[in-house]
Amino acid sequence: MCGIAGILYFDQKTEKKFSDHAQVLKTLAHRGPDHQNYSIIDGGTLFHTRLSILDISPASNQPFVKNKNHLCFNGELFNYKTLRQNLGKLETTGDVEVMHRLLETENDLKFLNSINGFFAFAFYNESLKELTIGRDRLGIKPLYYYKDEEKFVLPPN
Repeated sequence: MCGIAGILYFDQKTEKKFSDHAQVLKTLAHRGPDHQNYSIIDGGTLFHTRLSILDISPASNQPFVKNKNHLCFNGELFNYKTLRQNLGKLETTGDVEVMHRLLETENDLKFLNSINGFFAFAFYNESLKELTIGRDRLGIKPLYYYKDEEKFVLPPN
């Protein structure tokens, strides 16, 4: 089981911006002993702790950042080998890059219906300055969030 979290401020000039990244990773550490890291995005931060299951190489460490798109993923795609067949050349052997490529290239989220597995994710597109979050349709991997006029918070999931 991995851990994901994040915070995004709507006003980038906010004086109260959260900056204790080490404390968040420490809080999430029990969820993923194999790797802990965070990714600074416009107006915020995404956090991830990893429990390596499918692809144990460092190439699948997260946040998985490619083409200015940041992914924090918790879960497992049972049919990732089938899904990857139409995605062109990928650099890793697991499901993280498959999810990243799908989120990066699909125009809508209907592809989520074709996934067999359980998951929660946060995907930030730098070019669009857009954060997309989602989870499996049964909620096996829960995804909680909080939003007010100042910020969007993805507490440790």
